[in-house]
Amino acid sequence: MKPKLISVIVGVTFRKAFRLLDCTGAIFDKLLYNSNYFSPQYFPQIEYGGFQKELQNKAEGHYLRLFADGVIYCHCLQKANNEETEITTVINRVEKAIVPTVLDTYELELSRIGIVYTLEIDKKMLDRFKKKYFKEGVDVLAFRFSISSPTSPGIMKKGIEDYYNTIYTISQDGDRFVISLDFQEYFRPLKPSWRECKAGDFYESARKAYAQLLKELE
Repeated sequence: MKPKLISVIVGVTFRKAFRLLDCTGAIFDKLLYNSNYFSPQYFPQIEYGGFQKELQNKAEGHYLRLFADGVIYCHCLQKANNEETEITTVINRVEKAIVPTVLDTYELELSRIGIVYTLEIDKKMLDRFKKKYFKEGVDVLAFRFSISSPTSPGIMKKGIEDYYNTIYTISQDGDRFVISLDFQEYFRPLKPSWRECKAGDFYESARKAYAQLLKELE
C-alpha cells in the first residue's frame, strides 16, 4: 500500500470584515455562475448558518466555507484520480477564482495562509513516521504536534516576523490511519494584499514539506 491522498484544503485568514457575510449571495453567484473553476454541479448545496456561509457537495465531500475572518476550500479526491493533477487544480481554483472574487475584491488584510494534505496510511507507514519524531518504545496511535520555523523575510528583514508552522495530526479508525500535514505561513505584520503574500513561494515550500512526508512514510 502507498499513502493515499484523500483531500486537499486551502485556507486563508484575514482581518475581520463582516461586510463579507452581507455579500455572500453575490460572492457565491460569481463563483458558481461566472467562473470557469466552480459550478452548481460541483457545489449543488448552499448552507447559511450564523457567521458561516457554505457551498457544499455532500455526496463527494467538497466544501467552501466563508467567515468574517477567513475562507476555507476543501476538495476531496475520488478514486483513481491523479494526485498531482488534483493538487494543481485546487491551487488554480484558489488563485483564479477565490482570490479575485473574495480577497482582492474586498481588499482584505491577510494574516495566514495554509494548505492541508490528508492521507490514508497503514500501520507500517505510521511506524516509519514515528521513528523520526518519537523515542523508541513510545506507543501512540493518535497524536498531534507542530513544528515552527521562520521564513526568509522573517530572518532577513527588520520589522517582519513571518513564520511557517507545520502541524502533523494522526487519527485511527479501526485498522485505518489518517495523517494530515497542515502547512501554514503566518504574516506579522498583516499583508495588505494577496500579491504581497508571494503565494508561489508558499506553495513551493508546502509541496516540499509534503514530499518530505511521503518520503518518511514510504
